[in-house]
Amino acid sequence: MRTEHFTLYTDGPRAQAQAQAVRLERTLDGLLAHGWEVHGDLPIGMRVVTFEAPSDLHAYAGREFGGYYQHEALFEPLAVLPAQLDQGSLASLRHELTHHIAFTGMPHQPSWFAEGIATYFETARLTKNGELVLGSASTDHVAALRRLGRMPTASLFAETKTPPTPKFYASSWLLVSYLMAQHPTAFTVYQRALGKGLGHAQAWKAAFPALTTEKVDATLDDFLRAGAVPVFRISVQARAVSARVEPLSRADEHGLAALLATTCPACKGDRTSRVRQSVQLALAEDPMQLEATVIALRAMDRFDDAALRTARALAARHPRAWLAQLTLGSVELARDNASAALSAAARAIILAPRKAQAHMLGARASLALGRIADARELSRDAERLQPTSLAILAQRAQILMALSDCDELRGTLSTMATVAHGAPLGAKLDAAFKFAERCDASAETARAHTR
Repeated sequence: MRTEHFTLYTDGPRAQAQAQAVRLERTLDGLLAHGWEVHGDLPIGMRVVTFEAPSDLHAYAGREFGGYYQHEALFEPLAVLPAQLDQGSLASLRHELTHHIAFTGMPHQPSWFAEGIATYFETARLTKNGELVLGSASTDHVAALRRLGRMPTASLFAETKTPPTPKFYASSWLLVSYLMAQHPTAFTVYQRALGKGLGHAQAWKAAFPALTTEKVDATLDDFLRAGAVPVFRISVQARAVSARVEPLSRADEHGLAALLATTCPACKGDRTSRVRQSVQLALAEDPMQLEATVIALRAMDRFDDAALRTARALAARHPRAWLAQLTLGSVELARDNASAALSAAARAIILAPRKAQAHMLGARASLALGRIADARELSRDAERLQPTSLAILAQRAQILMALSDCDELRGTLSTMATVAHGAPLGAKLDAAFKFAERCDASAETARAHTR
């Protein structure tokens, strides 16, 4: 079932699916009304998969999670949830949607903040009068804190990965609730600093110069005991929601299973075999099933003649699927067929004008054809659409280096450095940074000659 921002896959009844689709859109409206600052356009086409049977959900999410979210699965966000949206699963839905929105503005978030802000929005609700109510206390997290105790703030800040423990989630929720209630303006400054690419320490110092972790710890327990968490009310404008129903074939079911297996938390031990099995089942039913074919092609070390034939057949079979055109263009470019790659990229851009990957493919193909102005403009469009994607920024840097565009390259590399937060960027990008250094050295030499 497709709506403006979501593609919903479910094994539940149609009427229930329609209600879920409307709820997804209305919930997104409510969360956006909070005033999130996003970089680029909000990603559309988020996939949401819901399962009727808990055992089916656990097969992908694991028993310790009520659902899960992936920022990117075949270039689109993915959320997996139970079909019966009771209060618990509604909280999971709001949790995952918050991740979806927050990532567009803050792609590199401290673990405590990412889970704290998502758990804070778990209790958000839309009233019949069209108001978003924020800040209600979470009974589950309050109970966990009373049962397990609270993690010290310094320990929360030290976590670089999210530990799947109730104590961590509850402690993160408490800290965000405290900051929203007691320091709302400074907390907004902190979020904006993260959105600009600053790390946690720099962002915290900019927003809370006098608020040490010891001072936070000294007040958090009293804040929890008082229980007087402020509730915020935000008006949400109502709009009509339309949904289009498309039945899934058996091949599409297996293709979806393959996509889930590429990302699911419960698949870590046997991910490769689960992906391979689902791909094989999908292609046995339909040799051109979209997701399975794309996954199979992306797993190849090199694209031979057979891969090219497959990519061309896929694009012919799915002429209205931007992913099929993108895949064809990528294979054509890898085979040095730049003109064919550019044509495929153009079709992908027409089908999905807000997909940065389509614009970047066009930029790379244009560069290969010597169409300098087009390469520069298309790569600029790609960065504008996803300005916090390291993959997009890396390809943009490669193009700018090839164009010897020192000024724009310096800007892109500066953005990458802040977004990466010290993570290694690879040998190719090391070359780009060295190229930028040579640009600076050449400019200094030229200035010296004019003095």
